[in-house]
Amino acid sequence: MMERKTAKYRMMVWVVAAAALGGGIPAFSKMALTVLSPFTFLFFRFVCAAAVLIPLFIRAKETIAKSDRIPLVLISLLGTGNVVFFAFGVRGTTAVSAQILYGAVPVIALTASVIALRAPLTIRSLAGVAAGLAGVVIIVFSPQMENTGPASVSGALFGNVLVFFAVVSYSLYTVASKKAQNRYSPLLLTTIMVLTTLVLQSGLALTEAKSFQRMAASINSSSVIGVVYVGVAGTAMYVLLYQHVIKKADPVVASMTFYLQPVFSYIWAFFLLGEGLTLSLIAGAVLAFIGAGLVTRKKDVKQNA
Repeated sequence: MMERKTAKYRMMVWVVAAAALGGGIPAFSKMALTVLSPFTFLFFRFVCAAAVLIPLFIRAKETIAKSDRIPLVLISLLGTGNVVFFAFGVRGTTAVSAQILYGAVPVIALTASVIALRAPLTIRSLAGVAAGLAGVVIIVFSPQMENTGPASVSGALFGNVLVFFAVVSYSLYTVASKKAQNRYSPLLLTTIMVLTTLVLQSGLALTEAKSFQRMAASINSSSVIGVVYVGVAGTAMYVLLYQHVIKKADPVVASMTFYLQPVFSYIWAFFLLGEGLTLSLIAGAVLAFIGAGLVTRKKDVKQNA
């Protein structure tokens, strides 16, 4: 009994640690993006992540079946879409808004599972999807609800929409990679996603070549810290820790990070960026988290731990 309780508390520590790491991504991204253009930022972000993951991958000596190489790359591109949309979107919205939107990941993932994997859907799950999507709508349109002015509304609304696209991409990536986890380790899947994104960003970063000189002249300690944090802690460490929770517990326990991340996002953004929460954001967050909680109940969703 004591060992079971100890394991439970240890799992909670892992979940809280993952939420704390992920909660810092929006704030540190905004720090880096004040100097770096989106594609350049993403390139250096994944250089940092690859520097951490490649040595671990080589040491693990895990192989990939030839027939699985292209499917794994295609799955990884969904993860790439997540970071690309996020990098553009977070510049036009607040760090707190961006992180709260990610609370909809379990809702969208369940919807995609029902369509693509024919997962069972109950009345409770339907209620959860409705509540979660209502929360997302409120968050996306929160600038108009707060009457922050035409220019501010336009920029923040577009940023929220782009972050929502990132959320959808991440949700689809989670569903698409579910079966792959039966054959390959979290380390391999994470490494392939990082390398796929890095290759793509190498080409996209060249489109910003005219800005290299300006960015190099403007680089400062704040932007460097932002890139290193998002690459090492917010990408390599976060994804591996999240996958570790799924492996040791189940996706339901792991999804708790999406409920806790906005709390840490607020803490990071408060100290680093001076941002706060509005009433519409709080209302949207409550609905999104209620929806996510309903659709991820164990007795409604069949888990493969």
